[in-house]
Amino acid sequence: YHRAETFYQLRDFKKALPDITRLLALDDKNVNAYLLRSNINKVRGEFDKQKEDGEFAIRLITQHRQYPELMGKAHTAVKRSHLLSQRP
Repeated sequence: YHRAETFYQLRDFKKALPDITRLLALDDKNVNAYLLRSNINKVRGEFDKQKEDGEFAIRLITQHRQYPELMGKAHTAVKRSHLLSQRP
């Protein structure tokens, strides 16, 4: 996760995306990873993928209630992707 996050902060999305996707293959319940991948997809213009990861993160948060502080972040990611995808 940390390496993908570092690539993201360095704006090297091409390296960040496969790293975070690899993590999710190992741990498909990692809410932070879904939120990071959602953000990576947002900056890449992949708004459908951004929305999908954001919505999945919300479902995980709702099911496991151990991540209440992430709920706002996940809702914001989904809301942004919805607004951006409606642009002409």
